[in-house]
Amino acid sequence: MGISPTIITAVPDGAPSVTIKAAAIYFSAKFVEVANLEQAEWCRLIEQDSDDCWVGFKFSVGERPMDSLRFEPNGSAGKSRIVRTGAFINGSPLLGQTAKKEGLESTFELTLDRRKEVWFTRLRPTFERMALYENSSSIPSEAKGIYRYLDVNDELLYLGKGNIRDCLDSRGRDEWGIHKIEFSIIANDEDSLRWMHHFVTEYRSNHGEMPAMKRIRGLELP
Repeated sequence: MGISPTIITAVPDGAPSVTIKAAAIYFSAKFVEVANLEQAEWCRLIEQDSDDCWVGFKFSVGERPMDSLRFEPNGSAGKSRIVRTGAFINGSPLLGQTAKKEGLESTFELTLDRRKEVWFTRLRPTFERMALYENSSSIPSEAKGIYRYLDVNDELLYLGKGNIRDCLDSRGRDEWGIHKIEFSIIANDEDSLRWMHHFVTEYRSNHGEMPAMKRIRGLELP
């Protein structure tokens, strides 16, 4: 079975969802109903160092747990709830960029991890991390996911996936004219492959051709 070249990110009708905005996170009335959270008072936001795209939410009642924020009614908007957390959003590169998106691009389906009792969603990667080629040693050695190389004019040279630094150190890439590396850390290799194909297909659709080094070297490179 082949890997799908595109990823559908729209939330299915009636699915529990969360919307990320600059000043707050909004939880749909459907989510509050499905998760039985009408009485919940607190929400703790959880991130994973190994995966920029994964964001989790843990809810509780009673005494405020450490690092939790108020889970409160969203004005007169029925059962929907809101967490006012601008500082947290703006302190996270991917959440910050997601909050700037419009409409459906900032709304995501929520799924329950029953083992951990955590609701989570997966954000759309945006190559939100950056390092200049001359400072590539600042990229964590274990970081893997999707990446893109840009030249001094911000023209896209290449899109790939894998261990960011190992791929950068591959033979011949020091001659590609790479000025900047932009990347997203994604833990799952299959997710990385799907997103790489998605962005390559998106680029080809918008520009009528592949990125420069993929035209020259072919798609077989990581």
